[in-house]
Amino acid sequence: MTIVSEKKPPGDGFGTSAWSRRALVARWGVKSLADRFWDKVGNRFSTGECWSWIGAKSSAGYGILSKKPGPSPLYAHRISWELNNGPIPHGACVLHRCDNPPCVNPDHLFLGSKRDNSRDMAAKGRAGARWGEQSSHHLLTDSLVREMRRLHSNGLSYAGIGAEFDLSKGTVQYAVSRGWRHIQ
Repeated sequence: MTIVSEKKPPGDGFGTSAWSRRALVARWGVKSLADRFWDKVGNRFSTGECWSWIGAKSSAGYGILSKKPGPSPLYAHRISWELNNGPIPHGACVLHRCDNPPCVNPDHLFLGSKRDNSRDMAAKGRAGARWGEQSSHHLLTDSLVREMRRLHSNGLSYAGIGAEFDLSKGTVQYAVSRGWRHIQ
């Protein structure tokens, strides 16, 4: 019995060999990254509007596309930038003017630094509060910290305050002396 194995294209099979992209797609169903990208873009012919990514999305809502072969996915808005504007400089971020994570419209994208990205998030009200009751991980409240500070100024130790409020000495010490600076 003869086993016929399917012939594989030379190279890595992703267009880096002498085979044309069209021949690869026709024979093995291999698409280029650009073709795979455009297959996942909705309403891309509307002018001025967001082009929604209809493929897989990250937990933050950004479009993602697997790079085959490769372990980590690529962000769709970064692919869009590179397809339309060329390479992204090392360390640069691709930001959205529209503040819509699944948007891949190149007219809505611009380059910036990590600092620009942070400032853009804050300006658009997306920067999460990092301290006090506004933090999603807070254990204390502003009024509790004020009370702990009052007790400490009256001579009660950090351990004593912690025992009273069922908190560790370290948590009390941090809140009273170094942390929660936004409270006067």
